[in-house]
Amino acid sequence: MTHCAIVLAVMKGFLAKILLACVFAPVATAHAAAEGWTRFRGSDGTGTAAEARPPLEWSGTKNLRWKTELPGPGASSPIRTGGAIFVTCFSGFGENASAEGDLALLTRHLVCLDATSGRIRWTASVPAVPGEVRYTRLAEHGYASHTPATDGERVFVLFGKTGVLAFGMDGRRLWQADVGRDSGRQGFGSAASLVLHKDLVLVNAAEESRSIRALDRATGRERWRAEGTGFANVYNTPLQLT
Repeated sequence: MTHCAIVLAVMKGFLAKILLACVFAPVATAHAAAEGWTRFRGSDGTGTAAEARPPLEWSGTKNLRWKTELPGPGASSPIRTGGAIFVTCFSGFGENASAEGDLALLTRHLVCLDATSGRIRWTASVPAVPGEVRYTRLAEHGYASHTPATDGERVFVLFGKTGVLAFGMDGRRLWQADVGRDSGRQGFGSAASLVLHKDLVLVNAAEESRSIRALDRATGRERWRAEGTGFANVYNTPLQLT
């Protein structure tokens, strides 16, 4: 079976615009066919596929199947389940290195694209809550660095101080959970991605509340949390061991 390898192509300038591009790449694995690429670094978090043969080179025309302009820039990775691709981006503020403008206009987006054609099926836009900060290291990644996660029935995103949100496969918002609105002294912002484990959504909320939290996958209700000063300046994505 032939699948598509997904790459992000950044246009000129600071995250000026991002195009989601699909290049011809045979990928023949039962694991990939059954589950797709459902979270940061793949479904098992290792960043590897059992078998993949992506092209060794591509350009704006060579080995390119489609490209789609997104509503704004972002540094998250795309994920795939079934025939759908999901990726996040942001607009309204911080789209250039100077970080000028009105922070109140910051909006994050979850975009669903058709994996075959690149057509945007739907976009869920979420205005930022009061309390977002002008990151001193904004040019490093912007406001959409968290890769989504999906269980094939729902898509989950972490949007910093705006919280964790769950969406149906049709783009309908199912729930939203606050995981804190603090800010680290470094001003880096947050970047960790969500991990799904059994019936939980695991959240590294170190930047927002110096905590690791587990939310109920169906309702967003907090099931447990671990707090501590040791979680300051922790930006990595959790990895569950089974």
